[in-house]
Amino acid sequence: MTDLIGQTIDHFRIERQVGQGGMGVVYEATDLSLNRRVALKIMHKHLATHDMFQQRFVREAQNAAQLKHPNIVQVHQFFSKESQLFLVMELLEDGSLHDYMLRQREQGKRIDQGEAVELVRQIATGLYYAHQQGMIHRDIKPANILLTKDPDGNNPFTRYRALIADFGLAKLAQDVQLTQSGPVGTLAYMSPEQILGQKIDARSDIYALGVILFELVVGQRPFNPRSIREAVQMHRKGPVLTPENRPAGLPLELEEVINRCMAADPKDRYQSAHEVAYALRHFQQGDSERMKATQPQPSPELIGPQTHVTNPTWPNRDPSIYPPADRSDVYTQDLLLISYRSKQLDPFPINQGIVTIGREAGNHLVLQGEKSEVSRFHARIERNPEGGYYVIDLGSTNGTYLGRDRLQPNIARYWEPDAVVRIGDYWMRLDLIANRNKTQPPKVAPAPAPRETAGRTQPHRAEAPEQPAPQQGIESESIQVQTSQTNVVVDPGSHIDITLNVTNRSKYVDHYGVQVQNLPPEWVTLPTAPLKLLPDKNDTMTIRLHPPRQSGSRAGQHQFSLRIGSLKYANVYTTINCMMEIHPYYAFSASLEPRLVQRYVPVLVTITNEGNAVDTYMLTPNDSQYALTFTLPDLPIEIAPGETVEVPVEASPRRQKLVGSTTVHAFDITVTGKGPGIAPKQLQAALQSGALVPRVVVGIAALLGVTGCLVLTLALVSLLGGRQQGEVNATATAQVVDQTAQAGLDSDGDNLTNERELQLGTDPFNADTDGDGLEDGEEVRTWGTDPLKRDTDNDTLLDGTEVQGCTSPTNPDTNGNGVPDNIDPAPCEAASPTPTLTATNIPTAEPPPTATATTTPLFVPTATSLVPPTAIPPVTATPLPLPSSTTLPFPTDTPTP
Repeated sequence: MTDLIGQTIDHFRIERQVGQGGMGVVYEATDLSLNRRVALKIMHKHLATHDMFQQRFVREAQNAAQLKHPNIVQVHQFFSKESQLFLVMELLEDGSLHDYMLRQREQGKRIDQGEAVELVRQIATGLYYAHQQGMIHRDIKPANILLTKDPDGNNPFTRYRALIADFGLAKLAQDVQLTQSGPVGTLAYMSPEQILGQKIDARSDIYALGVILFELVVGQRPFNPRSIREAVQMHRKGPVLTPENRPAGLPLELEEVINRCMAADPKDRYQSAHEVAYALRHFQQGDSERMKATQPQPSPELIGPQTHVTNPTWPNRDPSIYPPADRSDVYTQDLLLISYRSKQLDPFPINQGIVTIGREAGNHLVLQGEKSEVSRFHARIERNPEGGYYVIDLGSTNGTYLGRDRLQPNIARYWEPDAVVRIGDYWMRLDLIANRNKTQPPKVAPAPAPRETAGRTQPHRAEAPEQPAPQQGIESESIQVQTSQTNVVVDPGSHIDITLNVTNRSKYVDHYGVQVQNLPPEWVTLPTAPLKLLPDKNDTMTIRLHPPRQSGSRAGQHQFSLRIGSLKYANVYTTINCMMEIHPYYAFSASLEPRLVQRYVPVLVTITNEGNAVDTYMLTPNDSQYALTFTLPDLPIEIAPGETVEVPVEASPRRQKLVGSTTVHAFDITVTGKGPGIAPKQLQAALQSGALVPRVVVGIAALLGVTGCLVLTLALVSLLGGRQQGEVNATATAQVVDQTAQAGLDSDGDNLTNERELQLGTDPFNADTDGDGLEDGEEVRTWGTDPLKRDTDNDTLLDGTEVQGCTSPTNPDTNGNGVPDNIDPAPCEAASPTPTLTATNIPTAEPPPTATATTTPLFVPTATSLVPPTAIPPVTATPLPLPSSTTLPFPTDTPTP
């Protein structure tokens, strides 16, 4: 696909190819609308043309575009064009982790152990964030890990930042069953359950992470399977590293991380990528005592249902310093697991139906800290009688977050067991005893007696909170956003701008971006660069909405949301709900096929609603001679935007001749839309109607009669000869007149009857079928040119242009000088200084409407002098010679001797 280099697709100019994989080819491109360099991934055609892949591509790309994390490649845009699918991503110019490993190997080196651990820790951090959003990668391998130089340069372990690419694409290929075995490289990183086609979860990505860590610190892959069978056998052997095969110098702690990541049973692996990142972080810090991601069980005497912490501060930007929640299986009741910054706090036993949380001493769970973090009465947890728990925000100032969503005040939300609740810098997760009993038998250990705390069992009464403005000023923990408008009205094909005023309420410099959700990406133009703000400073960014003038821009109201968030802190964001109303516009196209039909064969009128609103259409047939009746379906016809409907219309003659030739009846059908401002469209067609008894049947009957009377005719030939000759001539004349009348209909006025045009193949409703500037009759009768060919003599000059000039439309070299007319500077000048008059033989495909005789010695019947405008079909009523079988001559340019 190198032929694409230099071309422009949509508004992206392709500069060079930077990579290729099983899903598509990646190019460096320039976004001409935003003047920035991007990576443009073009999906392979065998994928892009797969129906299921097309349907799922948009959904998976939308999900991937929602991922905002320093260790995940940002998806800017996705679109389809000319049966191809495109993914626009941020451009990273330092290649992939696979490329980096190859460069080191070519130099006889290996990636430093400290750098390897740091890169894998970064990958684990990005994976954990994606897993929290419900995204599983399914194809983690070095080729899908891209590197970019860290501009800060503060990392002591590596100069690179690792970013995960292609989220969602592997699932697409798997869902449409386009891959059966996959490449060897992919098999080497796939978990056993993925190879066997079993259901997978985030722990499958953790397995692949362990394979990458092994490859980086050992210098080779743990397995190199050549088939699925080999992969299953190799991946289920047991611990990949043992004292017997452990490379010299590999720390035992790192060996434990690799073995645990690559455990054959998912239950024996780390249960989250956060645990992997946390373990590697402490390995880097040399804290072998905290090597295991699950923390030691707390002493019973230190455990209480009320937890106090002091001096909370702003959370660190690196989530891997937070320890993963401890399972604390010694408890025989549901637990609330709490972490704060780098500390794993004591689990809180949930031993009652309602638990209130806040900084006041009257709460069951007290979270001490500044007013800006935790409200006096912040949130409440309620047990569901059918199992599980609900969490309710009590109108707190800074909000309660369930996963990524900020809870609406005083509205209960079900707390999924694997979801995380955040209050300020406190992170909480449920640890249900029912789930603990599924994995291992409960340990017998009595729960500690709860401490006495005043007001602990009293139900909480929330004081009136400070409510943020519902739309114009939605305030989050460290970000405040004002919008110019939330309800907009726009005409398709035009645009409208929404201005956002963003204030940084945190203590640190931050960068902010915006996403528009629930609208097609091609309808939206986002700011060209992130918004950089100092603490307590504000600035504006503008979003432009421009639904195109297409049927897809449906008229009516479209709900969407603006998500403004920090590019550093994934949980610092706010969402504004908006409404866009698109005005309707009306347009349609109509066509008719076939243009000429026989009786009982309907014409099909095709109507396409090219507007963006539902419209109804009426069909009105008409024939000027009032000779036809029409049969139509029920009217009017309602058509949705972008849809096409075929309407059959059958025409029938009001009266049918008993005996005679075929008759052509012209008619038209007018299509009218109900929508305002659109003109009706008139379509033309014709009906061929024959007689009940065809003329040929009459001819056969006459032939039989003549045969029976042959003897009598011969006996009386001398007596009746003169009379018979007169009758024959009179009959022939009558037939000529009758046929001329039947075939004389000329719908387009080009001096060729409809019947003759059907014989020639020209359009009886278009005077200039080939569009060369000459009418069909003029081409056939006068110039001898082809009415179906715009340039009869193939000299690149239209026939009409040559006739208007001085050149011949049937001779590519009019003056015979050897230079074609189209390049001859003087095509009309004679080739010789003594020009002689040369007769030009012009083809005479059709006789002109004159009857001047020449000296050509052809037999001309003297009984008739009629010259019909078209060729006269032979008369078959009698075997005697008829005048219609003789072609009459017409004048030519040849001089008469």
